[in-house]
Amino acid sequence: MATQKYRFHRVATTRTVAELGPALQFAQQVTRHLNEAHFRGELTFGMELFGQPRLHWYRDLTDLDATMQDNLKLLQDERYQRMLAESKGLWLDGGAKDTIIKLVE
Repeated sequence: MATQKYRFHRVATTRTVAELGPALQFAQQVTRHLNEAHFRGELTFGMELFGQPRLHWYRDLTDLDATMQDNLKLLQDERYQRMLAESKGLWLDGGAKDTIIKLVE
């Protein structure tokens, strides 16, 4: 039986285009921290080129149960929680969404 593959996708919209620069700095810092502390370099991010000022994070997964455990660890990661709190003013209220996608080969 083939291993199931999934992709975590988070999208977050900045309040205005003016916040895009600071949001990119945040994305670099938080992605670096998460990869060093939790994800072994598996998390990547990018930005939309046209349309809304949005950032996207991606991580490929094979074990949803382990992913749930990772999420619990993130809730206890004081540095990550502090980074989120400090960046709160950058993001549109309700402008973040997480999705898990089942990849079909």
